Amino acid sequence: MTPEATRKKSEWAVRVFRDWHKWKNDQNILSEAELSVYDGIDDMSKGDLNFLLQKFVFEVRKKSNESYPPKTLYDLFIYLQ
Repeated sequence: MTPEATRKKSEWAVRVFRDWHKWKNDQNILSEAELSVYDGIDDMSKGDLNFLLQKFVFEVRKKSNESYPPKTLYDLFIYLQ
């Protein structure tokens, strides 16, 4: 059984990832490759997830448009895997 704190952090990371992808989609700045691989994070192959995570880590921002601190980026990355 997954501890409650781990489950919540995983849900948070997935929500941030989906918000980032939605923002890129709303701005019409998704590349052809990004559009072709995103069927939902739960259904992605490891290769597709790896491809998007590379972009995500470099591009994701807080809602205030500030960068996330390195530790937070690490947590996002870990909880999405």
